[in-house]
Amino acid sequence: MIKAYQQKPFEFRHEEKSLREILNVLHKTYPKDKDLYLFVNIKLPHVFSKSPRGYTPDIIALSENGINVIEMKNWYGKVTIAAKQNEWLRDDKPLEGQIHPYDQTRRNAYATLGFIEAIKDHDKNNFKDLLNMNINKTVLFVNPNMDIVFSDESNIRKILKQGDDVSITTLKKYEGFNHFQEWIQQPRVIPSEYDNIGNESSEKRDSSQ
Repeated sequence: MIKAYQQKPFEFRHEEKSLREILNVLHKTYPKDKDLYLFVNIKLPHVFSKSPRGYTPDIIALSENGINVIEMKNWYGKVTIAAKQNEWLRDDKPLEGQIHPYDQTRRNAYATLGFIEAIKDHDKNNFKDLLNMNINKTVLFVNPNMDIVFSDESNIRKILKQGDDVSITTLKKYEGFNHFQEWIQQPRVIPSEYDNIGNESSEKRDSSQ
């Protein structure tokens, strides 16, 4: 069962369009016997910083996998993903004057955790389980008119690992990325096909000892 709650419309039309596409994907692919709740464009009260604006994550998804804070990005053109955040490029230009997607997603996730912490004492029965859940942080690229490349194609796993606790996923299928259809059921920073890449040397050392 999928249920979506949207507090208010998005500011931009492309965000509403992206939400519809996401819901279409979920209704087609998400297991019918599992529950998924989406809290869309929910403004969280001031609990994390001194900013009077608060935080408004694009999507907070709640499932048996935990809490998933999703930041939608409608970027188009060529996007170069690099190991270091300051080396990311859009159409071969640095992301100057923009909040990096990793940073934005982390802030929204911390605000979500802060909100849960702030309200837990008011309704312990309903919120105590949320505190024990993992909070997954994800950047979701939604624009199909976008080409993604890596700054070092030979070391994709290392580049993705630099995201630490932030996953990158896409609505359009890309090699080297978690695809949203699979990610929403099993959130992870690095796609499964990269699990053994980069671990071979450590395995050899263990076997030689």
